This record gives sequence, structure tokens and C-alpha cells, in this order.
Amino acid sequence: MDKKYILLENDMIAHNDHTLYRIQAVRSFDNVRIGDFGGYVEKESNLSHYGNCWVFNDACVYGDACVYSDAYVAGDAHVYGDACVYGDAYVYDNAHVAGDAHVYGDAHVYGDAYVYDNAHVYGDTYVYDNAHVAGDAHVFGNACVYRYACVAGNAYVYGDARVSDNARVYGNVCVRGIAHISGNACVCGDMILDETKNLLVIGPIGSRDGHTTFVKSDDDVIYVTCGCFYGSIDEFNKAVLKTHDECSIHRKQYLDTIEYIRKMFNN
Repeated sequence: MDKKYILLENDMIAHNDHTLYRIQAVRSFDNVRIGDFGGYVEKESNLSHYGNCWVFNDACVYGDACVYSDAYVAGDAHVYGDACVYGDAYVYDNAHVAGDAHVYGDAHVYGDAYVYDNAHVYGDTYVYDNAHVAGDAHVFGNACVYRYACVAGNAYVYGDARVSDNARVYGNVCVRGIAHISGNACVCGDMILDETKNLLVIGPIGSRDGHTTFVKSDDDVIYVTCGCFYGSIDEFNKAVLKTHDECSIHRKQYLDTIEYIRKMFNN
């Protein structure tokens, strides 16, 4: 094997009980010249000697994580656990990729984003700002997850879909095509969402003074997420009648909202 870098034992740092070594290129390849210093790795298995992959700046790769193919890790990014970054993927800024997560294809993960657990981010996707992708979630195609958004569970976000702001997508949800989920929306359960017109967030409203999300699924059922409640709009109506008495302003707010949503979604 023709090594492309060495570990510098005179330039090391301790991080989370791991000893990491600065790397230095011993041959030129891609945008790296012989003698260039890179970031930090714990051991050679963290960064392949094949391909054009490289760890730049003060980025750190450790544990059983691996970076290979033509992937770049740069800035102050951290890749650790059993995570893998490969293909033409680019992880940078203060982003973290951890657990058993995979970032590959032409995916970009940056800002203060976190990708962890068994999550997969690939294709031409972008995950950035303070976004979290976790669980067994998949983000791919031309999708973007950004700001403080969270995609988790078994959720799939793909196509030209966008998940942003404080939105949460989890469960067995599939967000695809041109769907845009933003604000304080919460989409969960078992559903497919592929058009923005099938999603409406209303708030602040009710006893929690919070936001309530209404989503019309492919089978024309309207699902509601309100605090810890998740269910159909009929179930939500029953819960409102059971929880709030006839004199409650919150009861009127919720019932008026339910009527409005039914008209909006022609339900």
C-alpha cells in the first residue's frame, strides 16, 4: 500500500478519552500537496490511504469511524463512533457525524448539524445549521434539512423536500417531492406527505399556547399532532370534547380550528 499520510506523534491532542494525532501528507493527491498538514485521527483505519479522502484543518475522526473514497472532513467537524463518511461527501464547520451514521454521495453536512444513530444522509442533500438527523432516518435526493429541524425515527425525506426551522419529522413518515415543512410543524406516525398544501400548522393556540400540526395523508385522513396527542382529526375532536368543558375558551378555539381545517382540506 502506498501511504498518503503519516501520524505525527509530536502533535497530538486528547479528546473524550481518545488520543488523536495530526496527519501529514507524504505524497501529493487531489488538492493536497506533499508535506501538507491535515486534521486529527486516532488511527490509520480512520482515514483511508486510497482515494482522495482527507481530513482538513482541526477536524477530528476517531473511535471506529472511517472516512474513505473522495470524502472530505474539514473545519472543526467531528466524525466518531462507527460512523462512515465516503463517496464525495463533505462534512465541515462544527458538524458531528456519530453512532452508526453514514454520510455519502454528494451530501453536505455542516454548520452545527448532527447526524447520528443509524441515520443515512446521501445523494445531493444538505443538512446544516442546528439540524439533527437521527434514528434510522434517511435523507437523500435533493432534500435539505436545516435550521433547528429534526428528522428521526424511520422517517424518509427525499426528492426536493425541505424540512426547516423547528419542524420535527419522525415515526414512519415519508416526506417526498416538493413538500416543505417548516415553522413549528410536527409530522409523525405512518404517512406519506408530498405536497405542501397537505400540511398546515396553526398556533399559538389552546391550553398549551403552542402549535398544532394538521396533515392530510394519501388516504384523505387528516392527522393531528398537538402536544403529546397524535391521531386522526376525529379522534382529536373527541379528545377536545373530553378534555375541555363547554365554557372553556380553549375548547372553542380547537373546535373552530377543526372546522376550518376540514374546509381547507375538503374533508
